[in-house]
Amino acid sequence: METLGTLSKMSRPAGCTIVGVPCEPARPGNAPPASFGYACGGSPATGFFFPGMRMPGAKKRAQAIVLAMGFWATCTALAQTTPATPLPPAFNNIQPAASECLRKDAAPTAMPKPAKEDTVRPDLACAIVPAGFSGLLKRPDTLMADVRPAADYAAFHINGAMNLTASELRSKPYLRNKTVVLIGNGQAERELYADCARLKASGFKKPKVLRGGLPVWLASGQAVLGRASDPARIGLLGPGELWAEARFDANLVLVSANRQDLLPELPSATAIPDVSLATLQTAIKQRGKKPLAAVVLVASAADGTASLANLRQGIQPIPLLAYTGTAEAYTRQLAQQNAVWAAQARGPKKPRCGS
Repeated sequence: METLGTLSKMSRPAGCTIVGVPCEPARPGNAPPASFGYACGGSPATGFFFPGMRMPGAKKRAQAIVLAMGFWATCTALAQTTPATPLPPAFNNIQPAASECLRKDAAPTAMPKPAKEDTVRPDLACAIVPAGFSGLLKRPDTLMADVRPAADYAAFHINGAMNLTASELRSKPYLRNKTVVLIGNGQAERELYADCARLKASGFKKPKVLRGGLPVWLASGQAVLGRASDPARIGLLGPGELWAEARFDANLVLVSANRQDLLPELPSATAIPDVSLATLQTAIKQRGKKPLAAVVLVASAADGTASLANLRQGIQPIPLLAYTGTAEAYTRQLAQQNAVWAAQARGPKKPRCGS
């Protein structure tokens, strides 16, 4: 009230007298406390905040007093500084969101290191021909692992073979003392020879690979369970499969005279004058003692599957694979593969900052 009295003195208009004192008991000759104000009709609040403004009436004068006290309390509260509440520790490393790029955003970020490349070399010593494999079938410690897809296995397979992949075999250490024979479809055998090396490294004693897979098994007159496909059709390659086989340095790639258009796309291939058994046998002999996994023949569709079956019989036990597709299909496959490599080299696309 002392502060309010001081405000009253400061805001009293000239020529006006104070009537009554706040909270003072009513006395004869004095106005009741509710009529406290100036004789000229003003009030402490109107005099201090609105000089010269008249606000007659006790009720309005009381409202002005309450307004002045509320204003004073609000200013006092705003003047007090409240310390900011610290953020939880989990938010310490989170950068605030922003709609504009900083200089450091333009700097290239370090890409994660690629996974360590599998450098296991294919072990061609694992190869076993059908004649030698027939003797292993009579032994109780022989396990045949047909690594083909489940649908191909269900169509036909060697009696007693199990549909298991090399990775599934490595997860079964109790099979390490068995003679495990990997059986494929005759294509991409580079991976089978590499799987054989991995099995040896993981403790398997005598892993083997049936050289040429089921096509060579069928071509040698061996029986299977189910209805087998034509061996000549099994050995035919598509553009992507030809690309994979040509990259395996243990394969002998031969290009016939009527398919010279593919020679520039197959730098490791050898040109041959014709497609005949004598020509293939000569090319195999000229290879010498270099490891030989299979012969890949690039021929014309006009040669027919029947002649390919005769060639396969003539060069046994060496597997024979053949590509009779067009050069355009193979070139298109190369373009798609190059696009995949370019995308992998660029890495994932980084979004712009602020997006």
